[in-house]
Amino acid sequence: MNNTNAVNLSFDSSYFPKNGGLGDQEWYCDTSEIICPGTYTVSAVSFWEKMNRIAVKIGYYNNGTLNWVENSDNNESYWRISEDETYGTTSPVFVPENKVFRGLRLIQNGNQLGYEIYVSNPDGTKGEWINSSNDHYIEGSLKDIYADANEVVLSQGSVPVGFQVWQKGNRMAPSLIISRTK
Repeated sequence: MNNTNAVNLSFDSSYFPKNGGLGDQEWYCDTSEIICPGTYTVSAVSFWEKMNRIAVKIGYYNNGTLNWVENSDNNESYWRISEDETYGTTSPVFVPENKVFRGLRLIQNGNQLGYEIYVSNPDGTKGEWINSSNDHYIEGSLKDIYADANEVVLSQGSVPVGFQVWQKGNRMAPSLIISRTK
């Protein structure tokens, strides 16, 4: 299966932590559920630095304006990224047919930082979380890997069919899958 992904190729200073990788210090993975309001669908995604946590934010279009959704609360939804034993999943997760992509969260998947997407019917009913597999992962532990904070934004009207993290040099970066072929 071949995927076409929307990514941000910039290697500017939009990354964190600034000193050492995610597993090199006291870093945590924020596992808060981030879901678009109403029946809006995901059109943008980014990692962001939430104190000493890697977190996700998602964007959606409302009347031509891109709006971002994030959870800035420091709640109990997190887990510790260990120095040498945590890896980053890069396996794609796809939206099933007749469903829409409405949310995203990071998860602990064994010893890997993984992710789940929230999908529902277009009218917002019958929502469910779909887990990424841990078949593919970033080479080496997250000790020397940084989180890329560049935003990935689709043009209005584009519909993502999935989500995937990819290895961007010494960074892990989000991507939106915009087409897939068998």
